[in-house]
Formats: sequence, C-alpha cells, structure tokens
Amino acid sequence: MNRIYRFAFNNELLRKFFFKNLLKRLTAIKLLVFDVDGVLTDGSIFIANDGTVTKKFNVKDGLGLKILLKEGLKIIFLSGSNSNSIKIRAEQLGITKCVINAKDKVKEIKALQNELGFRNFDTAFVGDDLNDLKVKKYVSVFISPLDAITEIRNNSDIVLQTKGGFGAAREVAEILLKVNKLIDFYKSFGWVDKNDV
Repeated sequence: MNRIYRFAFNNELLRKFFFKNLLKRLTAIKLLVFDVDGVLTDGSIFIANDGTVTKKFNVKDGLGLKILLKEGLKIIFLSGSNSNSIKIRAEQLGITKCVINAKDKVKEIKALQNELGFRNFDTAFVGDDLNDLKVKKYVSVFISPLDAITEIRNNSDIVLQTKGGFGAAREVAEILLKVNKLIDFYKSFGWVDKNDV
C-alpha cells in the first residue's frame, strides 16, 4: 500500500472520504474491462502436443458476468495473449467485444471507449500484471485479484479477496451488484436462465 493510502487509512475522516468516493465511482461503472490471463484464469496455460493452447476458466465467474450483462453492463475481454480460447469463452458468455493480441492496452482502452461511447469515469478495469498498470490513468476504478503482482496491488482501488481464476470476476460482479442494490434480488430469487458454460 503506498504512503498516501497508509496515511489515509490511519485517519478515520480520510478513510470515510475514500470509501464514499470509491462507492460513488463504483455506482457509475457501465463498462467493465477484464484482462484474461491471471484474472479470468489462474495464469496457467495448457499446451497440447500439436501446439494448441488452452486455458481454464471458472464457471462461477461466468455466471457473475452473465448477471452483469443482464443488468446492462458492457463487458470486454482485453488480453495480450493470442489464444482463440479467449474468444470462445467470450462467445459462450454472450460477450460481444473481445480484444486479443493487444500490445498496448491503453491504446485499446481509449479506442474501445471512443467506439462504444464510454469515458474514464464510467470504466473499470481488472488486471494483475505490469502490462496492465498504465491503464489505471484511463479508468475510474482499477481492480486487482489477490495474487496480482505487488506493484498492481499497491496501485489498485480495490484488491479482491480471491485469486485470478478462482472467482475474482465473480467477486467483482458481486461488488457491483451490491453497490447498485441488486445483490439481494439474486440472493433471494436466484438465477432464472441457464448457466451451462
């Protein structure tokens, strides 16, 4: 945790201000961008003898993302990887924007915001490694999984309690549902659509 955050969390008044400010920013989120490797996966890759690369995704993450889509959030997968399995997973979940082989994530984020009509204040990003760090300036809320590298965790607005690939995206979904007062509905009535992927 950097020096200003350590100071703020030792001061009750400043702590309340930071949490109130963060809550306000969270309720404004309409565009949610996920890095893939180390966030939606545990960072492992599986390479078959023929060179095919596959990744392992979490079904609980998938349901959380489906609920957010149903509630009108725009979700994008943005990865530096060139694996086709990312596109397949996005299609399974109904995510229509998936950018792979991204060398410059800032350029991609800005282009996506311009194309889709979003701005920094209504965009959140979830990342875990150094190639995600520069994105922070172009989003309102920067989130990292529990096992993100130290530099990312130190610069995050929210450090999740879960690791990448083990429910990190589901935790993000529940945070957004909670701040928008939607979580109780789903906890009371459940999911009314299929969740076969």
